[in-house]
Amino acid sequence: MDSHVPEISDSLPNEYDSSDYFEDDNTNYFAADASENNISENNADIKFGDFIIEYNGYYHNTMLDVTVKNTSRKRCSYSITIEAVDKNGARLDTDMIFVDRLNKEQEITLQAFEYVDEEKIDAYKEAAFKVLEVYELDY
Repeated sequence: MDSHVPEISDSLPNEYDSSDYFEDDNTNYFAADASENNISENNADIKFGDFIIEYNGYYHNTMLDVTVKNTSRKRCSYSITIEAVDKNGARLDTDMIFVDRLNKEQEITLQAFEYVDEEKIDAYKEAAFKVLEVYELDY
């Protein structure tokens, strides 16, 4: 190869630094303490309701109510990743909810884990639900 052409590896950083890639001041990520069900960090208050499993005679309907309140001074959208873990702490699955343009002090209740594999229903009966990550976009 031509000697005046730099190697691709010369232009790559040695270590990943998120500030090199995420320069948008309107975007925030935060992870919750895994031991809490009610999360109040940065600009969102997130609360879980009960996980409901109903059998309709053919299959199980499932749902976890998640209430999100915008505690910031601006309108925000949130993408929230929630994990379900079994009694041993192993992850059963994750789900994501999206809250679109919630005004300040406004709240909404959405459902997560509406589609659970029939083979995992028993494990979900004793599962704990935790906020894994919140992506926030303010306007």
